[in-house]
Amino acid sequence: MVTPSMAIKAVIKELSAMLNICHEMLDKARKCALDYNHKLRNEISIDEESVDEMQKNITNYLVEITQEELADKQRRLVPAILHSVNDIEKVGDYCEDIVILAQRAYEYNLSFSSEAKAELSKLFDKTEALMRHTQKALDRNDQHAARITLNIEREIDELINQYKLNHITRLEARICVSESGLIFSDMLTNIERLNDHLCNITKGILHIGKR
Repeated sequence: MVTPSMAIKAVIKELSAMLNICHEMLDKARKCALDYNHKLRNEISIDEESVDEMQKNITNYLVEITQEELADKQRRLVPAILHSVNDIEKVGDYCEDIVILAQRAYEYNLSFSSEAKAELSKLFDKTEALMRHTQKALDRNDQHAARITLNIEREIDELINQYKLNHITRLEARICVSESGLIFSDMLTNIERLNDHLCNITKGILHIGKR
């Protein structure tokens, strides 16, 4: 007999596995953004399908759990977990979107300036750190790790604002062409949104408090 508290623990473990796949997707997105690789492009499509499937299974399982007798504390957790499932699925989507943009650049023979590549690299470093702390917050219900993610997100937002200005300067100086500039700009937006969804998860952990 699976108790509701055991079921919730199992769901959180599955959420963590889902986020782990997204972590691998982020690494592939980084590699493709800086040096396009068609094998990774195919892999990330399969990863994205896995994440979608896990989202569906976790959601269905949570609906089943709510049919059982739940304590108030557990009942409060269910909507927070549902939000987190959807946020993780969105993280996977944005990783794939970055790779699709990288593929477009490759197919049209567009390249980024060395400055743009360095900026993307720094953003991926920060995003990787944010994702690592999100995983820690989720696995251990770690409030400290959750708060760290919000600080990293602020740094990322500031960097993105700066990089958008740098990008305009490069366009004016003709260091980069507008077509590759558009792809670069879209990648910045995807990275920003991806991090927003990761922070939605950690804000949920901070809001709920002790599980």
